[in-house]
Amino acid sequence: MSDQKLNFTHDELKSSLKDALAKSIEVKDNGRFYGYPGSNSLRSARFVWEVSKQLRRRYESLLDVVSFVQEVKDDGTKIGGEWLLDIAIANTLPLVPTKSKALVNTGLIWAVESEYSTRRGEFAKDFGKLLCVRAENRLYLNGFNQLLGNEDRFIKDRVQETLAFLSRVCSLEVKGQPNGFQTGNLFLGFWPSPERGPKGTSSLWDVKKKSELITGVRLFRFNIGCMGFDEIN
Repeated sequence: MSDQKLNFTHDELKSSLKDALAKSIEVKDNGRFYGYPGSNSLRSARFVWEVSKQLRRRYESLLDVVSFVQEVKDDGTKIGGEWLLDIAIANTLPLVPTKSKALVNTGLIWAVESEYSTRRGEFAKDFGKLLCVRAENRLYLNGFNQLLGNEDRFIKDRVQETLAFLSRVCSLEVKGQPNGFQTGNLFLGFWPSPERGPKGTSSLWDVKKKSELITGVRLFRFNIGCMGFDEIN
């Protein structure tokens, strides 16, 4: 089994998210990715797929590590593969030692959820999944769109709300056991979503250059020691 926790520096993790976004944008005008409606969710799914590849490549030499995610090909074809989360990268063991095709997931190296919506309710639902699973690394990727007007304010508010919630939960005892997210790494990331407005407002992906979109990626790490979020620059 792998004993690797964060096989990235924090800077490398942020760079990997930028690379995933860049690769997603490169196919944004291909086939099913282009047009409205429908392309928003497909473009977002492609971003998740690219993130999974960036994370998984760090464990390529480890045969006992398996990734679970929905694959999205260049033409927009989807191939199912999720397990519990948008992205799960797991340690495994063969059910029967001499027959390794049947594998049992024994622990998560990465647990990732991504949401292109800015709605608080959607964040609460999906962020909660990360708090309900044990994983060495947890990553939530929150999209922001062109309708916000001030994405810096949105990001600041979302980080502060999340910190206030985690601070409140950390002060509670859960049957005498520490909360699962108190171990390992917990990251909160933000990325420019391809989401369009209700009346077909243009997507950020269609009105901004790739270089501008990539610089919009931001990443924060939860620091339980000082009860704060440290931004990764």
